Amino acid sequence: MSGLFEMGGYGIYVWGSIGCALAVFAWNLAAPALQRRELMQRLADPEAMENDEA
Repeated sequence: MSGLFEMGGYGIYVWGSIGCALAVFAWNLAAPALQRRELMQRLADPEAMENDEA
């Protein structure tokens, strides 16, 4: 089992790269959902849109 994590001395690089890739993947999933939520809230409140234009 330790061989899986060590990977011939390169484990820190391999697992670090996998962690970074997963973080980017998670961000790519979350960012559009957050932007959509904000847009829907702004569209639901017409007064907020008037204040943004000023």
